[in-house]
Amino acid sequence: VAHYRLMTQDEAPPPMNPGRRATRNMDRLFTACSICYVISLITIGGFVLGTIRYFPKVPQYNICNDSLAWKSLVDSMTSMKVDADIEILMSIANPNHFDVALDMGRGTFSHNGAFVGTFEIPPATAKAMSITDMMILAKFTPEKWEALSLTAEYYRGTLSLDVDSQASIRVPALANYSYQAKVTNMRVHVNDPTMMDRHLCACPQWKDVKNSTPSLFLFE
Repeated sequence: VAHYRLMTQDEAPPPMNPGRRATRNMDRLFTACSICYVISLITIGGFVLGTIRYFPKVPQYNICNDSLAWKSLVDSMTSMKVDADIEILMSIANPNHFDVALDMGRGTFSHNGAFVGTFEIPPATAKAMSITDMMILAKFTPEKWEALSLTAEYYRGTLSLDVDSQASIRVPALANYSYQAKVTNMRVHVNDPTMMDRHLCACPQWKDVKNSTPSLFLFE
């Protein structure tokens, strides 16, 4: 007579083969490592691409002056008028993929160590990947004899000014990150069109009569 023994609910199944259990654990570990590897590659690739695309680049600028504007200012000095305002048009090319805001800009002009004027730049924003025009508001108040010296050097073609400036720049896309920029003793060649870079200006020629904006400087 054959006897059969039925398994009860309280009785445990036979133990799993240790080798099979280890293989299953290794498969899970391999899958987890593969997922982490793919995520790491995507993260690193995105970081590299983002860095290349959004790495800050220095904007380019041109001072879009014409010869007639500066000559009119010099002629006013010849007539002993030593208090004159002038607007200087500046074109800025922002090569970045984000806007750059100028919250404040101001400075002074000097000639041979003597103060001759001031300038201010109203708040403006250089749009991403575009050329933006900004206006510089300058005020010249040289002494009488200094004005005569400026006039004489202008007609000799040797007039140069020194500029001290400071600006507050902000990047809205980077949580409004801001920094202060300062430039001292920057030499400006006033009437040297042969060294003028005007490729960003709407009127690329020095004596283009269409450019009626009274702007004047060549920055070195």
